[in-house]
Amino acid sequence: MSRENEDLRSHKTRIENIQKELERMWKEFKDLQMDILMLQLENGERSIADLSQTEVYDLISYKDIGTLQQYLDASVTNEPILGDDHDITKASDDVAPEGRGNMKPSDNVDDEMKKPYQGESSKSGGVDNDA
Repeated sequence: MSRENEDLRSHKTRIENIQKELERMWKEFKDLQMDILMLQLENGERSIADLSQTEVYDLISYKDIGTLQQYLDASVTNEPILGDDHDITKASDDVAPEGRGNMKPSDNVDDEMKKPYQGESSKSGGVDNDA
C-alpha cells in the first residue's frame, strides 16, 4: 500500500512540474506572439485598425505597453497640444506638485481685481442695472 501512495505522490509531483513547465512555455509563446505583432505594427505591415479585439486586449495586457504607447503617440499628429513655446517639463509656481492650485497668498493683488465688474453688484441681490 505504501508503494502505491509513493507512486501516486510521484505522479502528482511530475504532473505539477509538467503543468508549471506548460504555463512557462505558454507565457513565452504569448510574449513571442506579442513581439511579432509589435514588429508588424512598427514596420507598417499591420495597422491598429486591423487588429482583432483579442489582439487589442492582448496588447493592452502585454508587458511592453510602453512601446505600444510610443507607437500610438508617434502615429498621431505631431502638432503640439499646448503650443510651441510651452515647455511642459518646466515647473510652474502656480500649480502644486499634486496638481492642485498653489494656495500661497499673493502680496501683489491689484485693487482692480477687488472691484466688481460693470453690471455686477457687490450685494448678494444680483446685477446692478444703474447704467
